[in-house]
Amino acid sequence: PKPVTTKRATLKDLARAMNTSPSSVSNAYNHPDQLSKELRDRILQTAKDIGYNGPNPVARGLRQQRMGVIGVLFGEHLSYAFSDPAAALFMQGISEATEVEGFGLTIVPVPPGAPHTAFGIFNAPVDGFIAYCLTREGLVESVLERGLPLVLVDHTPRPDVLGINIQDEYGAGQAARHLIQQGHKDIGILTLEMSVPPRTGWAENLERARNTIFEATRGRLNGYLNELLKAGLVWNKNITVFECSDTLEQGRQGLSAIMKRNPKTTAILTMSDVLALGVLEEAQTLKLRVPQDLAVVGFDDVPNAALVGLSSVAQPHLEKGRIAGQLLIRQLKGEKVTSPELLETRLVVRGSSVIES
Repeated sequence: PKPVTTKRATLKDLARAMNTSPSSVSNAYNHPDQLSKELRDRILQTAKDIGYNGPNPVARGLRQQRMGVIGVLFGEHLSYAFSDPAAALFMQGISEATEVEGFGLTIVPVPPGAPHTAFGIFNAPVDGFIAYCLTREGLVESVLERGLPLVLVDHTPRPDVLGINIQDEYGAGQAARHLIQQGHKDIGILTLEMSVPPRTGWAENLERARNTIFEATRGRLNGYLNELLKAGLVWNKNITVFECSDTLEQGRQGLSAIMKRNPKTTAILTMSDVLALGVLEEAQTLKLRVPQDLAVVGFDDVPNAALVGLSSVAQPHLEKGRIAGQLLIRQLKGEKVTSPELLETRLVVRGSSVIES
């Protein structure tokens, strides 16, 4: 049998087959307007015949100092980017902004607790990064060391880097105020992670909770607590706070734990709709009627929230992704850009938190 070869045909091979110079055949790929259609078709057909698949994008990118690819540093495991509805909408927004400009996307997962050396920050063949929900300042410094343009999303603002954030505290305050107005006096909170590595369990220390390093968690928790404490509720008595990862199962586990600790709890605030959907599932298991026995308010207002009648704080996921992509591309074009104002959030009230009259 004929031995299998892995040698890749080169531009020089194509030029020899066409009996012309490499610069001439390269125009078929890089400057097609400089060739007649007949000549370009003949070059492409010859390339196909000899197994030449076009210029090596990495080599070409190195020569041009531009890869045509944007990297997304994702502060979770890669699967989360596709399984979490809010994250998926954000990624869709980025892709809508970048594909118009002809850029591809590379996702570099940087989950909490993973060793710094595991990250592709220094080696990823990209023109710039969008950093989404990062928790360690060292990662940002690594990008800046490469000298690449950077946009931070849902990250503690920095004066030297463009950033996009939403009105986390304002939206959470609306949700807590809504439950107070409904007469609830014992309220549980399911927070997202507050530490690295992430943990599951009770948030016992008020100051630690208020000053967590996670930008979104800190903003939302302070928004909840400001309203609840102002209404006279007492930390670790009327207010019970359980720290979770962002999964349905953790939502179920969190509600179960809160109801055991304070059976008088009549309302739950969650920092994501995924957690809230888990709470709704567990409420059925515990035979708690929603909203008669238990009111539930989520955060994100993903599409499933409306389908199940979940009250939620809406944030503009698609817009956030689009703006992030546009800001990075404008930097790559050498334009002067500034960080936008906080993106708006608003409470959307549905049947999970109000008893219909």
